[in-house]
Amino acid sequence: FLAGPPRIAGLWDDLNPSAGGIVTFYQGKNDFTVVWDGVPEWFDSGSNSFEITLKRSSNHIDVDYFGLSATDGLAGVSCGGAVTSGFETPSDLSAFAPDRINLHNQPAMYEMFSPGTNDLADSTVGYNGTTNYEDNWAEPNDVPNKARNITLPFDSIPITRFTEIEPTGGDIDFFRFHAEAVNTLVAEILTGQLESLIALFKIEGKGKNTSYVFVAADDDGGAGLLSRLQVPIAEDGEYLLAVTTFPDFDLTGAGGSGGRYVLDIVASNSVELALGDDDSQEIPLGFTFPFQGSSWMSVWVNSNGNLTFGSGDTDFSESVSDFLNGQPRIAPLWADLSPNAGGMVTVEYGSGSVKVSFIDVPEWPAVGSSTFSVTMYDDGTVDLEYGAVTATDGLTGVTEGNGAADPGGTDLSAAVSLSVNGTTYELFDFGNPFDLTGANLSFLP
Repeated sequence: FLAGPPRIAGLWDDLNPSAGGIVTFYQGKNDFTVVWDGVPEWFDSGSNSFEITLKRSSNHIDVDYFGLSATDGLAGVSCGGAVTSGFETPSDLSAFAPDRINLHNQPAMYEMFSPGTNDLADSTVGYNGTTNYEDNWAEPNDVPNKARNITLPFDSIPITRFTEIEPTGGDIDFFRFHAEAVNTLVAEILTGQLESLIALFKIEGKGKNTSYVFVAADDDGGAGLLSRLQVPIAEDGEYLLAVTTFPDFDLTGAGGSGGRYVLDIVASNSVELALGDDDSQEIPLGFTFPFQGSSWMSVWVNSNGNLTFGSGDTDFSESVSDFLNGQPRIAPLWADLSPNAGGMVTVEYGSGSVKVSFIDVPEWPAVGSSTFSVTMYDDGTVDLEYGAVTATDGLTGVTEGNGAADPGGTDLSAAVSLSVNGTTYELFDFGNPFDLTGANLSFLP
């Protein structure tokens, strides 16, 4: 609805006019109306009647609802993926009546009905249409010395920060911001129906002596793809980000596509790992970490919610047997997770510590959202911290692996003290659902 073509949805549902009812239209000098009269849902259930009228003189959209048997569906107006941010949230449409819904400040207004919640029968929902969506917030910012000043973290999701490349082949946007020396700066185009290209520069000098030192660029290759930079910031200072479209490598604004885009820039001490489904990546620790009788300089971060030593493990089907017989392992939540489908996995380096965080990561294929982290300290301590976790199954604990004896499960939420040595675990399943949301566990040497 948000990313597709511009759309007026009277009742977007699985309707089946071939099984009954009729869909007609009529047009006058200043209006156009489409009528769904007694149309059932697939394959032949109920009866739904409503009509959509477009009014030329006022740019009004009127949706009149009569009898509705459908209890779910989607209703609303979307300006489509070239205008929406893709992050618009639903509203209670019936709450606006008898007033009209103003689309001047919001390119999508809609309500998604779950079964049994559709309350639009015998009502009218009116919208004020508009075509006035322009980049008045940042423009003119098409040369570096007119760059729009922003403060990190930044995103242009709000309509008050409408950002776009317009006209195609004749526009480029520059943004200026201050960044401090941190491990990583991430700048990315989150949404947009364009083939974006972004470039980052360090600003040196002032006035006539100003120069722009190239840091990095990304066009993400291929039509319709969006750009993303993840770069270290070596020193405090002023930086410049250019946003244009492929193939404008000279940064003159002569790109090949245009439209709205959503820009997001954050700077932090964490580094995001590019983990796919059932994937694994080795990371350096930066210190010697004592664990299960050995000393380690690196650890493998496995996308399925666990860390292993010596080698990675892409096994998505957690089990006590695999836990005991596999590699030495720290499992904050070993489950079939899919960071490629949402959320992120990050690494943050501290003084004598490394923190690996799973943030809003769904289960496969893209279900729910789970946030948790594991922090390893140079004295061998391991801390597990849990935010909101929707996963109900999985395995949590530490083990030396390699054929370890099974000590039996432990109720981790009730444990008074936990040892980082040997094997301690809890298996969560249908009969014992995950109960560590909001908990902090410390495994001590």
